[in-house]
Amino acid sequence: FPSVDHPECNMDVSFDIPASKITGMMRIDAHAGRELVIDTGELKIISLRVDGKKTDFIGENKPIKMAPATDTAVEISYEGVFKNSEDEVIDNRGIVLTGIWYPAVEGFCQYRLKAILPAGFEAVSEAERVEKRALEKRVEFRFDFPHPLHDRDGITFIASDRYEVARDKYRDVELYAYFLKEDAHLASRYLAAVRSYLAEHEQHLTRFPYRRFTVVESFLPSAFSMPTFILMSRDELLLPSVELTALRHELVHQWFGNSVFTDYDSGNWNEGLTIYFADHFYQERNGKGWQCRRRILSGFQSYISEKDDFPLTGFSERYDDASRMIGYGKSAMVVH
Repeated sequence: FPSVDHPECNMDVSFDIPASKITGMMRIDAHAGRELVIDTGELKIISLRVDGKKTDFIGENKPIKMAPATDTAVEISYEGVFKNSEDEVIDNRGIVLTGIWYPAVEGFCQYRLKAILPAGFEAVSEAERVEKRALEKRVEFRFDFPHPLHDRDGITFIASDRYEVARDKYRDVELYAYFLKEDAHLASRYLAAVRSYLAEHEQHLTRFPYRRFTVVESFLPSAFSMPTFILMSRDELLLPSVELTALRHELVHQWFGNSVFTDYDSGNWNEGLTIYFADHFYQERNGKGWQCRRRILSGFQSYISEKDDFPLTGFSERYDDASRMIGYGKSAMVVH
């Protein structure tokens, strides 16, 4: 992790599920000498206070900028409505927030999150330790993640009142599965696969970088890997074999991308590293690594002409087949 001092961001959020609304308060303890740039996206800023004094800000949906000469406490009260979106949702199915659902501070920050939800909800966010406390008709979650995160990755919040929670353990790593009630019977299969994958990959990588790891079922058609947990769609989880899913790939991202962060200015090498140590490793172990390499080479020849090619330092994320073959396939072959 970067060794410089980072702003500390403490967030308190609550939800009005029928209104698809989040209400939040963020306190940012900023250090002297570092410019503070805060992206508020589509959020409605209710108030901005600097060292307890109410401060004017420049309109909605514009970054808040300041350069404190001394250590400074910034408090932002905000609201947001998230519905009818493929990525950010608060509705009767649950909550999936992966973008700017809080004021995002540019660069690395250390976050602490407290969330209050209706009773019966379970919630997941980046955390090595989670505290859950019952309140009257509500439930409070506190997420402790003692490591800095970059605004390009940010923090994520998932919650539902339809989750059943299964627990397991691998060495000193606490394992969890948050599956919807209708799919809860699959949890033991996935937790067993996680134990097996961790044992395999710790042999040629490092020890698993965190003390907690969770597989979370999403009601949206998406799959993501964030520090300490992965989000997988229901269609993915219902595939006939765990090996057919993205579980192994997303788990290896816990090392490459979620522990070794991506320096996008120098190229995103983490996708190629993940392909190599997840997909290629699995096939190589079964004597079929050549098939994986042939697929990569064949795909590269099919999609990349001389005018389409570019160096790996220019890859940040895939946006079409050509960029995918360079950022994933070409990078994996360089690693090989």
